[in-house]
Amino acid sequence: MDDMETRKLQQKESVYRKLYSSILQKHKGVLQQPEQPSSLSDVDDNVFDAEQQLLNRIFQTEVQNLLLGVGTTAFSFALLRTAKTRAMASVFGEAKAKALVEANVRAKQVGTEGIQNRVAFFVESMFSVWVGYRSYDYASHHRSDASWDAVAEIPLCQGRSRISEALCPEWIETTKTQVPGPFWEALKSGKLRDQRFGRFNLIRSDSEFCRAFPASVAAGDLHTPHKSPALTKVLDNRSAFKLDPKHEQPMGTWTSEEIRDAVDEHVMLTWAPGKARHNVPIITHGEGVYVFDDKGKKYLDWTSQAVCSNIGYTVPDNVVEGTVRQMKELPFIYGGLGITEVRARLASLVSDILPGDLTGMVFPSSGSEANEAAIMCARRYTGKFKVINWYRSYHGGTTNSQQATGDFRRWFGGDNVPGFVKAFAPYPLFWDYAGDNEAERTQMALNMLEEQILNEGPDTIALIQFESVIRGGGVIMPPPGYMQGVRAICDKYDILMHCDEVMVGFGRTGKLFGFQNYEGVIPDIVTAAKGITSAILPLSMMACRKHIMDGFEDKPLGWGSTYQAHPVAMACAYENLKYMIKEDILGHVQELEPVFEDCMRTLTESHPSIKQYRHVGMFGCFDAHLPNGENPQLQHTAVHEAFVKYRMAYTENGLIGLLRAPHLHVAPPLTITKDELLDGFDRQDRALYALDEGLGY
Repeated sequence: MDDMETRKLQQKESVYRKLYSSILQKHKGVLQQPEQPSSLSDVDDNVFDAEQQLLNRIFQTEVQNLLLGVGTTAFSFALLRTAKTRAMASVFGEAKAKALVEANVRAKQVGTEGIQNRVAFFVESMFSVWVGYRSYDYASHHRSDASWDAVAEIPLCQGRSRISEALCPEWIETTKTQVPGPFWEALKSGKLRDQRFGRFNLIRSDSEFCRAFPASVAAGDLHTPHKSPALTKVLDNRSAFKLDPKHEQPMGTWTSEEIRDAVDEHVMLTWAPGKARHNVPIITHGEGVYVFDDKGKKYLDWTSQAVCSNIGYTVPDNVVEGTVRQMKELPFIYGGLGITEVRARLASLVSDILPGDLTGMVFPSSGSEANEAAIMCARRYTGKFKVINWYRSYHGGTTNSQQATGDFRRWFGGDNVPGFVKAFAPYPLFWDYAGDNEAERTQMALNMLEEQILNEGPDTIALIQFESVIRGGGVIMPPPGYMQGVRAICDKYDILMHCDEVMVGFGRTGKLFGFQNYEGVIPDIVTAAKGITSAILPLSMMACRKHIMDGFEDKPLGWGSTYQAHPVAMACAYENLKYMIKEDILGHVQELEPVFEDCMRTLTESHPSIKQYRHVGMFGCFDAHLPNGENPQLQHTAVHEAFVKYRMAYTENGLIGLLRAPHLHVAPPLTITKDELLDGFDRQDRALYALDEGLGY
């Protein structure tokens, strides 16, 4: 297409645009007529309401443009009639204005003044009308972009409505016959500039969509393939919402069927497919280390749910009273607007139980948020950006914490957030570091980490972030000397060290914090969550060393959330930690640890499907394997049928807990008694026979 043809098409652009506008104007009366549904079943006939609103914008703008034209006409005419000489002088010059005055004088002298006045009136009227029209035309072309956008946005023929019935056939016909193909091709190729910013192409696509079924529309059959779904309820936003009587019923009075119906209709899951909600039991209450379902079945919580219900389900009186007291006195204050006593108390208590100078405290709502705060803290403090994490780790489900994660859950977020570098933990899954003994292999793992740091650039790395104990990946503790070596590497290259204690913090490993199992190691940043309130209320913490806290005296941390330092949650945490300290929960865990390990060893020896076990404190894990020694599955692969059978046997034997096949975690509440612990392992022993059989033993 040459330039001349393109210019000709460009000149036709306004003509073609008016063709579509005329179609809208032609059906204006039909489109503006209100239509009331006669019943709920007819509500889908009203789907054109949104289209009508768009069209109303067009008509309102056109009215405004018309009023502008009329006003300009009136103003121009008045100006000519009242200030004719001045207007002539300003438009045509002083000489012609003087000649006009002289002509009027001569007209009076010869008696032709009346004819001249009528001619002048006609000329002035026509001129004023022309000025008004030009004003209207200018406004239509240059002030109506929003209206023209609305025209292009109308979803023609995509719903069951009178707009589709009225406009579709004519709209299609105009596109096919009156607007030539070269015009569309020139727009598509970019040779022709679309004055309406691409809206003609939208019109074209609408017309092509309609072309698939114009005959049915023309025949009045409005049940198109793209019929809008029928509304199941109508909410009148002008009247107050009335509470359904079922919501007035006391908690605990809904039947199991009512609960299931509501779950089926409205409840979504997170880390599991949605259909799994149909098989999750309805839990009604808890007591001690047990929970009960709607059928009265009693389950021993064998993993403290997500390794978080550390003191079980009988909440101590001091926790209830302290939480309720705070709720009554001050249920909430935004963390940046006021300081509460409970915030000061909790920060002081956590600082007291943390070793070293870990004294700066932030209290988010979840482990993910705590790790987000830690990442931002490290980046802001150091001025560097990269974060090193281990493969097979888990740090959360928010943007940065998910990308810091090293297991398959990172992939859900696209694995494309910059600044995160993955390193191998000292115990890789399918290979070993070189060395004749554990000490040599540990040193090789540290050498590999240091070389990776050198290749990434020490001056770009803000933080090495890892779990003190790899948790969901199999309760893996680094070998002796490894954590001390990481601390030394961080000091050597001025990199902050962060221990993620979200799952193991506050007693799970037999010490208050997991990193305390590694002598002499003090991280720069510590995060914890679950155990801080024993999951009674959502709260987490990020603690940093004093020099880092001081670094933010004159600048913000750069992270925050509405519920950070929530007073009620902090009151719960404060009383929960006091209870754990006073009742010596750590001593209880240490006392039961030998029993815990002995039971794990017995089950490993008794069941061929179990390859090995690991444990620390009240946290253990079995590894399953096939008869040929291979791994039956990885965590991200489809669940092996054997683990489905094991899960059924697990539930039938009255256990409830997480399953991360091929790892079988054991992490009951820290308050479990010896008899309850032995009973739990007996139940798991019976369930493991199903796994033995399922894996072919």
